[in-house]
Amino acid sequence: MAGNLFPLGADTPAAYAAVASVKARLDQYFALCEAMSFLKACGRLERVVVAEPGQNELCDPAGLGQLLTQAPLAAPAPDGRLEFGTGINPQDRDGLVDMRRRVLVPLLGEPADVLTGPQWESVKARFDAYRQWTQAKPDVAVACLGVAKLRTYCDGAFPEAVRQLIRRSEETALQIKNVRLVEKLALYQAHLMELANNFVSFPHLYNIHERAMFEAGSLIMDGRHFNLAVAVDQRAEHVRVAGTSNMFVLYVQLERREVPDPIEVAVPVTGGGQGNLVVGKRGIFVDVQGHQWDARVLQIIENPISLREAMLAPFRRISKLVTGKIEQLSGTAANQLEATTNQAMTQIGTGATSSAEPTGGQPAQGRALMAGGLVAGGGVALAALGSAAAFMTKTLSAIDPWLWVVGLGGAVVAVLLPSTILGAMKLRRRDLGAVLEGSGWAINARMRLSRGQGRQFTVRPAYPRGARGVRYWLIWIVALLVAVLVATAVVGLTRWRLERAAAKPPAASPAGTVDPNPAASSPDPAT
Repeated sequence: MAGNLFPLGADTPAAYAAVASVKARLDQYFALCEAMSFLKACGRLERVVVAEPGQNELCDPAGLGQLLTQAPLAAPAPDGRLEFGTGINPQDRDGLVDMRRRVLVPLLGEPADVLTGPQWESVKARFDAYRQWTQAKPDVAVACLGVAKLRTYCDGAFPEAVRQLIRRSEETALQIKNVRLVEKLALYQAHLMELANNFVSFPHLYNIHERAMFEAGSLIMDGRHFNLAVAVDQRAEHVRVAGTSNMFVLYVQLERREVPDPIEVAVPVTGGGQGNLVVGKRGIFVDVQGHQWDARVLQIIENPISLREAMLAPFRRISKLVTGKIEQLSGTAANQLEATTNQAMTQIGTGATSSAEPTGGQPAQGRALMAGGLVAGGGVALAALGSAAAFMTKTLSAIDPWLWVVGLGGAVVAVLLPSTILGAMKLRRRDLGAVLEGSGWAINARMRLSRGQGRQFTVRPAYPRGARGVRYWLIWIVALLVAVLVATAVVGLTRWRLERAAAKPPAASPAGTVDPNPAASSPDPAT
């Protein structure tokens, strides 16, 4: 196997390099010889002109060198023989001499003044095994040392010295590892309380004047400060985990000119209401280092934020439904009025076009039609409103006022009570641990939020001295007073109609009927 792999022993690498340097040129030469021999045998070629240099190429040294490079190794011979004495291309002479000395003489065992095609193929075949081994050999750093130096290293005391160095390095690595473990233990002991306070008991999280290690900063949006934010690497995974927290969570993208890539944080909303917190809402984020970021809401997990919002949620849905129906009816009436007006204007235009005819009076007739259409449309609208008011008044007058007041209150309680109970249960089950687990923390126990903690994480700052904001409590008081006044007016109107109907005298009996109470209907003789 070694003889096939190294046909020339230690000189094989240098011999193979010499063969590889002239391989392409010799293959081209013998191919030209075969082609010339075939054409000459066919009687179609007496002389082959390989290259005919031009005048400019012979005068230019660079062009002459390029011409010699493109020319074959030697003039092709019909017998397929290459003589090393004369007729060799100057560009290939040194390579052929080196290959002849290193390869042909040792392998062929003769002066090798002439090389034939079969001899060249046999020479190449002798180096096939070495070529395959060279191509499959991995590229290692010790290959540049050479075979002789590697053999020297493999002999004598060198291998044992290397093994001792390896053992010493393993011992040193073990010592360094132990040093690092000791350092780690010292750091744990020095900062054990801080570690426990940030990742076990969380006192810094619930202290408004301190920050936990995992907090990202505060979000200022919708007139509120959201004092709790955690970093989010994979939002989809965080949404999947934080969806079980029963909390209202904002996913906010943060951008800053000095930072090329934006980051995302999760901000739980623990107090107040939803307000204007919608996707696309912008605000300002201040991180724990005091840097300001541009904030924009990307996604929201909607859950009840406060008990008041949970109680009013059904009424808001009813308000949206009623508002939608009113807008639908108003739109229908507006479309009818627009159609009537369009028809009237079309008739006016038709009348104006025909006003040039001998018979007059068409414009006046068109204006009359327009006025009639508008009056008719307005009358229909007023009639519809009057009918609705009459139906409501008639229905209410037929019912005892206290009954429909009690029924209305019962309906309100029937809607308010379940929503209040469900909202209170969801608020009670709010779990801050799920929000932290979405960011990669392992929280074993649930982190319930009390009402005071919710107000701490979401704060609405007070107005400055002398400033006047929107007083929401005053709006609620005015709305309640208006509702009481309307209810009182309706009850009074209904009672007045009932009393008037009761005080109205009975109708006269028709002729031919018998009075069931003649004593009451006959006049008193004394009067």
